[in-house]
Amino acid sequence: MHTILTRETYIGRHYYHVKDSRTGEKRPRKERIEVAVPAIIPEKTFGKVQAILKSRDPEMAPGRSHSSPVLRSGRGRRGKPGCNGTMTLMIGKGGQYR
Repeated sequence: MHTILTRETYIGRHYYHVKDSRTGEKRPRKERIEVAVPAIIPEKTFGKVQAILKSRDPEMAPGRSHSSPVLRSGRGRRGKPGCNGTMTLMIGKGGQYR
């Protein structure tokens, strides 16, 4: 399904020479051969789908401290104005805070 939603062939651009036959690695975009094909989907709709896919990317999950069940995990700041010092609040193996 992901391949169907991300393939540019459906908007009228198909690429040949995408992978190196010896190494199997993807080639840079400028080395690929672009061929015009009939478009099935408008480019505007394709762009919207790409934006939705990017917003739902599981790789872009928040850091561990924000999703941690530990109440005092994360970063703390001193209450004085102009203070840039931060401290990290984490729980260790013995249940003691650092």
